[in-house]
Amino acid sequence: MTRFTPSSPPHRRGFLRIARSLFLVVLLAGTALGPALGQSGQGTAPAAPVQVTDPHTLSRGGKAWLRMSDFPATDALGADLGHKQFSMVQSNPAGTHAVVVGTGENHQWLAVVELATGRIIDTRRLTEAGVSSVLWDPRGTTAAVSVVFGSGREGIVLLGVDGGFTNVGAADPAHRMDFVKNPRWSADGARLRATGRFVDDPTAGEVEFERASRKLHRASPASK
Repeated sequence: MTRFTPSSPPHRRGFLRIARSLFLVVLLAGTALGPALGQSGQGTAPAAPVQVTDPHTLSRGGKAWLRMSDFPATDALGADLGHKQFSMVQSNPAGTHAVVVGTGENHQWLAVVELATGRIIDTRRLTEAGVSSVLWDPRGTTAAVSVVFGSGREGIVLLGVDGGFTNVGAADPAHRMDFVKNPRWSADGARLRATGRFVDDPTAGEVEFERASRKLHRASPASK
């Protein structure tokens, strides 16, 4: 006896075709997006560190990246940089920018470089000043650079990724510093704590610099 399978109604057959089409679209999309989603889930690979590989070359990933000839002859204020050699480079925590320290005849100079493009954002000559350390804030927007001026007086200058430059000891006209050293950033990067002495106060101690107001004051014990 021959059996007959009843055919599906026309509207049901149309629905099944649409469902199969949608399934294929989703399957193909998942195949195309899978590798990309897998890569994003693993996180972005850290950028290759910048290193001074010879007196006139900065390298990344074992390859020459920037040379001394890439840097301008004068800084943002027109002062001669006096290129001789690179002495230090320090990248920020985000891996987006780096502070480059160069040495001239009897001085040092600073530069802020964008790591993704190699663009030199700003350069500043430090007249008769030597750099001892570079400390980025937690957000990676500003570096506190410890310097020793020609007079032997210690100071701190701030260099921002936007090209901003601040001499902390002279930033607040009402509270100028005789010396300031040992910078430490607050957790949010809004304040810089340091050790220093005001010009009108012979007692050295802990001071704080408020980035927003550009004010210097004695640090309170509870302030961190």
